[in-house]
Amino acid sequence: MAIYFMLFPVIGIIYLVTNNQYFSSRRAFVFFSFAFLGTFAAMRANTVGTDTLTYETIFSNTGNVFSEKSPAFSIFSTMVKAISSDPHAITAANALLIALLFGLFIYRLPANPLYTTFFFISLNFYLPSFNIARQYIALGLVLNGFMYLMDKKYIRYLALTLIGVGFHATALLGLVYLGVSWIKWNKFWIGILTVFAVIFSLSYAKFSNTIVNLIPGFDIYSNATNVSSLNQSTQGSGLIIFFNIFLLLVLIAYIYFKFATQSPFTDLQRNVATLYFVGTVVSVLLGNVILLQRGLTYFTIFGIYIFADLPEVMDRLFTNRKVGRIIVFAILFGLTLIQFTYQLARNNGDIIPYILN
Repeated sequence: MAIYFMLFPVIGIIYLVTNNQYFSSRRAFVFFSFAFLGTFAAMRANTVGTDTLTYETIFSNTGNVFSEKSPAFSIFSTMVKAISSDPHAITAANALLIALLFGLFIYRLPANPLYTTFFFISLNFYLPSFNIARQYIALGLVLNGFMYLMDKKYIRYLALTLIGVGFHATALLGLVYLGVSWIKWNKFWIGILTVFAVIFSLSYAKFSNTIVNLIPGFDIYSNATNVSSLNQSTQGSGLIIFFNIFLLLVLIAYIYFKFATQSPFTDLQRNVATLYFVGTVVSVLLGNVILLQRGLTYFTIFGIYIFADLPEVMDRLFTNRKVGRIIVFAILFGLTLIQFTYQLARNNGDIIPYILN
């Protein structure tokens, strides 16, 4: 368990080496940080992660069960097998591709890359990639598509989203980004969005059968006797709900201090805040439903930007703005470490102990 906490000092050292009075490079920091994270994930044994052995077993078989529901992943697996037929090759390839995609996303985000990388780990978005590799590849593609969408490069956005669907059907949720980007947000639309999120959360059972039918393979998250009733994770759900409330409160604080400091919202900030709002509200109301946990990642992932940008927003309240940023970041990071520690203690995804391949 302790080895996962060592990720932070290693990332910190990389930042100091790549950002100092003699040499400063955002690109170098992101490259070496995610090269390290990708290598760390790639070198794990197939006992680290519930799905790791499953991926390696399928990869080593002659048939390909992913050919129909995940054609892009099937092609990717074939390319990897052309390089190496070692079963661990798919684990390494998945890990490195995920690191590449998320590294590109964080590099392109207009926020402190050290903060976003730390929150990427402490908000528990890194370690789940040890299990749900196909969805994380899809998520990485969709997020980079979102950045193109913010630049109004719609063809690239749609192309990456469609490729993402080829890896995992949940990438269809990336189409929500397009609708959100087209709306001129005001009090009316925010009210409509809030009502919709609440109604969806309270009426999820009516939608669940449709969701399961639309997303191939997700019937495993429904009860065998009742497909329209999605399985729920009850272990430790109380603390999870409190943490989801904390995530929502951070967003509220972010919006409040943006107005309090008279800092205008950019289009990206407005869209990120809106998508994150959807994810946090539904998480508070229904965050213990397994299927929704997977889908909500496409919205809650934007928390890494909200958390990283909040110190920049609040530094105007301090006489020494640099010290103010560090104080706010330290408080937020410390609070997210509580959840990070809790998730490790529960050993979600069977990632403990970490063993080298």
